[in-house]
Amino acid sequence: MISKLARFARSPQGQKMARKAMEKANDPKTRRQIDDAREKLARKRGGSGGSAGGSPPPSDPRP
Repeated sequence: MISKLARFARSPQGQKMARKAMEKANDPKTRRQIDDAREKLARKRGGSGGSAGGSPPPSDPRP
């Protein structure tokens, strides 16, 4: 399956799709939508959006 994806990514159609995805990702409107969705998900999970869930990292016991 991975080899099929890699082959597609190297094809002209895959290259075209990658360019379109990059253009979308760099579009300010799309970035705003992504940020809004990320904030909404963070609020829903009760987090601040800085971590992918789980418990916070342990504090350093050294002075």
